[in-house]
Amino acid sequence: MVEWKSVSPTIKKLDDQGRGVAVIATLNTIDKDMDVTRPGAFGNDQVAPMVPAHNWEHVPIGKGRIFESGNEVLYDFQMNMKIDQARAWYEALKFDMENPPPKQEWSYGYSARRVPGQHDGREVEFLNAIRVHEVSPVIVGAGTNTRTLAVKQDQNLAARTRAAVAQYEIARARWRGVLPAGDFAWKVSIVPGWDGLLLRSMEYAVLAAKELGVSTPRPFLFSYAGGPARADFYTDRLVAGVYLAARPNEIGINAGIASPEWLAEVVAHECHHAGRPGAGEAAADEFGRDFARRHAKGDHRMQGAGAAIDLLADVCRLARLHGWSGRELKAVIAQL
Repeated sequence: MVEWKSVSPTIKKLDDQGRGVAVIATLNTIDKDMDVTRPGAFGNDQVAPMVPAHNWEHVPIGKGRIFESGNEVLYDFQMNMKIDQARAWYEALKFDMENPPPKQEWSYGYSARRVPGQHDGREVEFLNAIRVHEVSPVIVGAGTNTRTLAVKQDQNLAARTRAAVAQYEIARARWRGVLPAGDFAWKVSIVPGWDGLLLRSMEYAVLAAKELGVSTPRPFLFSYAGGPARADFYTDRLVAGVYLAARPNEIGINAGIASPEWLAEVVAHECHHAGRPGAGEAAADEFGRDFARRHAKGDHRMQGAGAAIDLLADVCRLARLHGWSGRELKAVIAQL
């Protein structure tokens, strides 16, 4: 389910290049929807298009990277100034900046994992993991303390923005194995080869690799280690999937994924990294979302007899994709 959340910005700088940085969320703060976004919920490596006022039928007017910096979530965007609507919104941002007080707001469409609880003595819902589908400049929003930090050329970045971007690049380097450790410790989950989630991940990996025209990476599952002593690898944030330089023929999938759509997107995203490591995050995001729309299946967390049937169907599909012999298929089924 897609939800929308909006926030109120302040414009500081603006030029005719359409480049900018906006705060789209504030962490650990109750917003207008009585939600509290947890640190790590956005991570540091999402790319989302910009659309005008949540109009998904309109061509995107820009795109940008989303990353956390301190208690704020930043959207570092580039507007496509060749598009009429982009130029119109640019003029609106510029007018808002030049005629205080600023009133322009931002909003984003997202999917999230929610957990009820209390914050500062009030009943709230905590957002622990957020996938942003698009970001929009809007008239009225629901978030807390969102604002445009800058709309500028790179040489005119404010000191605060430069520091945030540097922190983002460090996080990306650490996650990709360039730096030795991170803030979150993970362990590789030891599960049997016929585990339902692993089988579904393998099936998606075969299909994704075939579409990409690359070798199929072997999925492995991982979970939170609870401490450095038990960790097999580290990341700077909570993640759903990983592609590690130390394991070039494998992709890691978080064992806690419960949504089939999310699983399909994560597997395809990491397959893209494994097969085309130089293509970048935006290309992997686009491929993952498109793959999930075409291939995501029903809930793989079914109980009882339904779970057994679902698991058997997964095995048979995987057998066809891999070209297993009847003997190999029987050997796997015998272990179910």
